[in-house]
Amino acid sequence: MIPTDRPQFLACYLVLGVHIVAGFVGMYGGFVPLFTHKGGLNHRRWGRVFTWAMAVASVSAFPLAFWRADLFQAIVGLYSGYLTLFGFRVLRRHSQSASVLLDWLPALFSLAVFAAALTAALWLLTGGSLQSTARAAVVFSGIGLLVAGRDLQTLITKDASYERRVVDHLIAASLALTAAVAAFLNTQFERLTRLDWPLEAKMLLPFAVALPLLLIWAPIWNRRLRSGESAMAASLPATPRPPGSSERSLLRVFAIAEGTSFLLLLLIAVPLKRLAGQAILVQLLGPIHGALFVLYVVAVFLSTAAFRWPWKRVLMALAASVVPFGPFILEWKDRKRAVEPLP
Repeated sequence: MIPTDRPQFLACYLVLGVHIVAGFVGMYGGFVPLFTHKGGLNHRRWGRVFTWAMAVASVSAFPLAFWRADLFQAIVGLYSGYLTLFGFRVLRRHSQSASVLLDWLPALFSLAVFAAALTAALWLLTGGSLQSTARAAVVFSGIGLLVAGRDLQTLITKDASYERRVVDHLIAASLALTAAVAAFLNTQFERLTRLDWPLEAKMLLPFAVALPLLLIWAPIWNRRLRSGESAMAASLPATPRPPGSSERSLLRVFAIAEGTSFLLLLLIAVPLKRLAGQAILVQLLGPIHGALFVLYVVAVFLSTAAFRWPWKRVLMALAASVVPFGPFILEWKDRKRAVEPLP
């Protein structure tokens, strides 16, 4: 529970404010490296933003868990912190890195804690009032246990191959970002959608989307890296890319996604609410459209910096997001203008 005496009360809400800001920055900042050119400037810049923000959010989760007597929040904090550290460290490993304590200690500690948390969560599933929390804890602890086991296998076998490090980085960063989205939905889902979902549904919804995608893309990345088809392969020179090509791709992805969500909201969800009294689609699509709008705005400003757009064009790109079919028209004009070839 939250402390009632004034100093601890103020400290609790100060830590809570830092935790919320760091989690918000980490969540949105993590989407940028996901869609930008891997190893490029924006990928590395926003990857550092994501890493530091998630580190602050993870550390601040532990005092909050203590004050609230919330063991599940501590598990989520450990999960996010370990994955963030693992994703950061794994790219910097080399053949002698198996002796580095910064790699061994977090892996061993996390493996033990996740195993204990998984055992406790499975025991709680047998009954009691914490079943919803326990189901979510089973997923978080189980995934953490698998990643820590993979990490230890890498350290024991001293597998520091390029493809292994890149795939491990992809897995860890993606799962950490998924945890950030899950934590956000846990606190804001009801406020955004007006739907009263149990904790397990809110926390596990992002994993239901992310895990299948990760299971598809991780083997693809591994095959490309092993076959040398990727521009990131260590034995091959990087494929030349036009300046700003990753920013253009990022803008295209979020322009199409934001424009599509706006049309679904405007042409299907709102009419259903007004004519049939069915507000479920508005409640679901509204937050999704809001999140995509923020990511679209980020993509616009990244493109502004990359292409040195004049303010008139920046304002047109921002205005297009609130006009039906606006992002699609903007994308069509951008293709027609062909300032630079698309990747």
